[in-house]
Formats: sequence, C-alpha cells, structure tokens
Amino acid sequence: MVAKAKGFKSRSVELLHGARAHWIGDDAAEKILVLFHGGGYVLPAAVAHFDIGHELKHYLDSNTAVIVLSYSLAPEFPYPIQLQQATALLRYLIEEVGKRPENIVLQGDSAGANLALGVLSHILHPHPLIEPLQLSRPLRGVALISPWGDFSESGRSYQTKQYKDLLDYAVLKKWSDYFMAKAASDEYNQPFTAAAEWWRDLPSVVDHILLTAGADEVMVDGIQSFVSRLESIYHNVTAAIVPGETHDQIFLDRMIGEKEEAESKRLLTAWLKARLWEENYIA
Repeated sequence: MVAKAKGFKSRSVELLHGARAHWIGDDAAEKILVLFHGGGYVLPAAVAHFDIGHELKHYLDSNTAVIVLSYSLAPEFPYPIQLQQATALLRYLIEEVGKRPENIVLQGDSAGANLALGVLSHILHPHPLIEPLQLSRPLRGVALISPWGDFSESGRSYQTKQYKDLLDYAVLKKWSDYFMAKAASDEYNQPFTAAAEWWRDLPSVVDHILLTAGADEVMVDGIQSFVSRLESIYHNVTAAIVPGETHDQIFLDRMIGEKEEAESKRLLTAWLKARLWEENYIA
C-alpha cells in the first residue's frame, strides 16, 4: 500500500523462525536502518511505520536503505519468538547480505523499542533459548522511541498522566499478559528491570543510543528511571523527555493525520543525520 502510494517497489524476505522483513530502498545500500514496530506485540506494523521508514530513507542519503521486521504476534506467538526473529534479521543482514555492524542502526518504538533492548541484551548475554550473535564491531546506533521496558504499574505517572495519554495500564496489562504467556520476567523481556551492571559492556555492542519519550505518557517515570540507570554506566546516550508529548507521539501523529511535526520526530531525524549518517561521523 505504502510502496504503491510512494512509487517504489518493495521486496520482502523470509527469515528464520517464521518472520518476514520488508525492504524500503536498495538492499545493496551500505547503511541500514532496521525498524522494529510498536503495537504491544499484538498489533502488526501500521502504515505509519512504513510511511516514516520511507521518509527517513529519503531524508538520510542515497546509500541508505530501511528494513522493517514483521515479527509474529501475541497471543498466538508469545515471547521469546519475537526476540528470536529480531536476532535472525540482524544475523541475515550481517552474515547473508554482508552488512557491517558499524553501518547498522536499530530503531524501535514502544514494544519495538523493548525488542531493540532485548536484542542488545541478547548480544551482551546470550539468551539460553536463542543462538548467540557476535558482532565484529559495535552497531552504529539504537534509537528508542517511548520504550515499553517494564510491564508493572510501578511508576506514579500511570496515575498522574492517565488522562493525558492514549494508553492506560489496563490495556498494557492485557497486551503484556498475551506477550508473556507463561514466561517469567527477565532482562530480555523487561529490560527496565535489569541492574546497571547488566549494561556495563554496552560500548562493545553499540556506539550511541537515542531515547525519546513524552512528558505526558503514562510510562514516563519508568523511562526516566531507566535513563538514569543507563547513564550511570554508559555515556553515549542522548535522552529527551519532550514536554506536551504523549506515548509514541511520532507514530501517533502520523496515524491521526497531524500535520505539525512532533519535537521528538525532529530530534530523531537530526540524531540520525548528525550522529550516525554523516561521512565525518566519529564513534
């Protein structure tokens, strides 16, 4: 649908563990932006994800391609299949297509940001059910948009922001129950619960992390706590809690047809361009 509207040809690839991935742009491109979509692990990628992926591809440069992972959805397919599939996509890019880790950026929104953090955790501490993935160099970056990293209602913002945000805990609880099924909580499926020490070796895995969130989203307290813990042990973090924005504002605006660009979208595009895609970039 997006490909036809934007006038480009899409190409999909089958991956291990039943996942599919969809290329936006030339798969021979040197630089790759990998998109893990949100939706509580129960909803498929929205048109907005492909639309923004196409927009970012053209904003960056002609030697950039975007690939969107379509992972299996809960409740039919609970954790950890999504982490297996995300790892399979990264393995495909590096081992089959020959992309260099230092030219790959992961970007995830909401549950997709949860998945991106799960991938980092798996590279650092291989999941017992998933084949390890070793990198020759760190990934060039990871962008986390309103990460859903803790399934509890521990932050006060679930109460103080409940009338400002689109989401509420009842919906999130149902989605997380579908996703978790009978699995126990761990650092891969709820990365905000990981101690700072868990992330100590992040510099060997990723050069830079961007995290954005809305000051009016119900998850904001948990996100801020995670940022503080991460910054205590990993210094290449750019974090922004944006006033007046709610959960996943970038994609929400696109889905409802908002014309004015969100501040978090401006931060994302500037970070991708200035930090990661300029020729004079130094890790």
